Amino acid sequence: MLACPTSYVFGGRLPSGTVPSDRLEHWIAVSTAAMAITGDIDIGPSKIVFQNQAAFELAYEGDALGISWLDSARDQSVQVFRIVNPANPELLSGNTLCGQGLPTYLTVLRWKGDAELLLTVLAGDETPSQANYLARICSGFTFASSGTQNGGASGSVTPRG
Repeated sequence: MLACPTSYVFGGRLPSGTVPSDRLEHWIAVSTAAMAITGDIDIGPSKIVFQNQAAFELAYEGDALGISWLDSARDQSVQVFRIVNPANPELLSGNTLCGQGLPTYLTVLRWKGDAELLLTVLAGDETPSQANYLARICSGFTFASSGTQNGGASGSVTPRG
């Protein structure tokens, strides 16, 4: 079981007494894969929306160490989200997140002082762990902070624990 803090902000812990929010943060596609497959994204604790408006409902599963496609991020704590109704919709230019597979989990890591977001897409039924995640990675993407929120102030996004 993953750790599931009571008050967790999408990018860090919430100050005591802060009310959680479901507002989405806008991130700009910067890696070649992100520009070709997902485009820009809007993401929050319970939803991700891709540039072509395809979307997934998400359920926050907790934190895990280093479940990322980026080798240099494998010592970092990531947030793990389960895709509530797994599907592999067509995204930009007919691309999908998981080839012919079915994406079931996402991990999110704010990187370089919140300037970048690393998104890792995984397949498989079990919650990803250090022991099983490498063989389950479908794709990985890098996004840059746009400094904007869709409907709210920065830092107010909170997964449901």
